[in-house]
Amino acid sequence: MAQHRLEGPPPVTFLRAALLLAASLLATGGDLRSGLSAISAKKIQAHVEELSSDAYEGRSAATPGFLRAAAYIEDHFRDAGLEPGGGRAAPVTAGGEAQPDPHPFFRMWTREGTVPDPSCRVELQTGADDLEFEAGVDFLPHRASAEGSVEGEAVFVGYAIEASKWGYNDFRGVRLEDSVAVAFWHEPRETRSGKAFDGAEWTRHASVYEKARRVAAEGARALLLVQDPLHDPHDRAPDFQWPLLPGWNGGPRDKPCPIPVMWLSLDAGEKLTGLDLKGIHSSLDRNLRKSRSRVLEDRRISVRVKFRRQPIEVPNVVGRVKGTEPDLGAVVVGAHYDHAGMDDRGRIWNGADDNASGTSVLLTLAEAFAKAPPRRDVILIAFAAEEFGLWGSEAYAQDPLVPMDRTMFMMNIDMVGRGNGKELAVMGAWDSRELKALVKEGHKKSGARIKIDTTGGRQFWRRSDQYNFFRHGVPALFISEVGIEHEDYHQPTDTSDKIDSRMSERAGRVAYAIAWLAADADDPLPRVPEEDR
Repeated sequence: MAQHRLEGPPPVTFLRAALLLAASLLATGGDLRSGLSAISAKKIQAHVEELSSDAYEGRSAATPGFLRAAAYIEDHFRDAGLEPGGGRAAPVTAGGEAQPDPHPFFRMWTREGTVPDPSCRVELQTGADDLEFEAGVDFLPHRASAEGSVEGEAVFVGYAIEASKWGYNDFRGVRLEDSVAVAFWHEPRETRSGKAFDGAEWTRHASVYEKARRVAAEGARALLLVQDPLHDPHDRAPDFQWPLLPGWNGGPRDKPCPIPVMWLSLDAGEKLTGLDLKGIHSSLDRNLRKSRSRVLEDRRISVRVKFRRQPIEVPNVVGRVKGTEPDLGAVVVGAHYDHAGMDDRGRIWNGADDNASGTSVLLTLAEAFAKAPPRRDVILIAFAAEEFGLWGSEAYAQDPLVPMDRTMFMMNIDMVGRGNGKELAVMGAWDSRELKALVKEGHKKSGARIKIDTTGGRQFWRRSDQYNFFRHGVPALFISEVGIEHEDYHQPTDTSDKIDSRMSERAGRVAYAIAWLAADADDPLPRVPEEDR
């Protein structure tokens, strides 16, 4: 990646400015200390465990799990006493009348994405009754499904797995040519320790793509995957990452399935097959060598999968702490709260370090700033879709709460839960004596016993949200752990049990002190020259 040098005035002027800034910083800071008590490892860890739990399904931007995370952040901004900083492209209406915004901290922006078309369907024809199922309740297309309308004889095919290593074969004794295959999602014995299917670790056999590829090779026209009655406590549609935003999000890549693939609820699966699927599921787990696959006589299934493009609303979550002298402008403190979602095995990429850790620090900083407002306003932002290419911060920069020329500094917090526990990286001060003086004084005021590295990290500068402020001339810093690309980076193994919350607390104290000093200083930091952006 390109390296940016922050050019400026001659060294003597730089030094004089740095000394003046340091004097200004030393003259303030009396109220800074009262906010530090809000930043604790215990609070941060509790937030990390919540935001990186399975309930949020990996927080892929715009999906239901992601929106639940946005609501969680909004609740804590509200509880901390922040002013809402949201804004919608269109008013909230009901019955043609404007209504109060239910999410006043959501600052909305739009991006074109993909959603299932209303014409999607699953229908059953039998010799007696015909059934039509309800989209979003009984069925939902998989995000990597092929499009098309197909019809065929119903064949139940277990888990749609052949695994000779463990003597397991769902394809024994059945023909799938011109059929619609019905199978369980996931794989046998997935909650048991032991050798079969590697115990609780999901194998490739659980992959939706592998199941679709395998039944298609046997001649099936479509695949319906039934929610596991034993392995999943929720008989509801997994979101399958709908809506689907385009582009790489730092997580799992889907292989396109060769045939239409639908999820079915357990209730719909039992109505469609006429089988006791709970009983069959239990027996498959008990005896791996006995096949329960069968042709479902006099049952024909028709399936239609179609997708469409439409604008998708996505929220940044924005709150403001009013400064004592708001005419001096504003300082922004931010962290992205999205991650990579789920893969086609159903594994959740929880993103505990990336970036539930930074978001959790941000929530404690909201409390800290509210306890001790500096002179300038402080805008706290949980950014969306950083993993897609810094989309949320780009959208905010185009429609800011405070104009960018009145935004005097930006502090970004991204991945502060791991590292070596001995040092933090504060990136962006490489060639600026003013920023180096600010970091040094903030480190001192924070009381955090940790070494600060301001020398490295240039290769990461364009890869997180401070860059979209830097591009608009806003002096910015990026605080993170040293050793960002650890073994769990962008992997489903980035989980909360590996977070060092004491490390996160130290990062939070340093980030808070630096941002508070920038927001309270007599003079603003120098803007980034246009030629250096």
